[in-house]
Amino acid sequence: MKALQYVTIGQPPDVREVPTPLGGRNRGSRPELVEVLELARNGQLAVEIELYSLDQAPEAYRKLHDGELRGRAVVVP
Repeated sequence: MKALQYVTIGQPPDVREVPTPLGGRNRGSRPELVEVLELARNGQLAVEIELYSLDQAPEAYRKLHDGELRGRAVVVP
């Protein structure tokens, strides 16, 4: 079982720590980054995001953990 990491969200005085089993980030090489930026520049890249309020952050992490997200989850205050 992977150890849990904690992500701190919010701003004082309403700061929360949310557990997440996620490890590091997926990173490509520099040439791959240049290629992705070129695709975005040419309008060939669609970014799928789901917006969540700060109160919905635990739900966003649950969906991420359960593989229910398409694209990125963005938590906004």
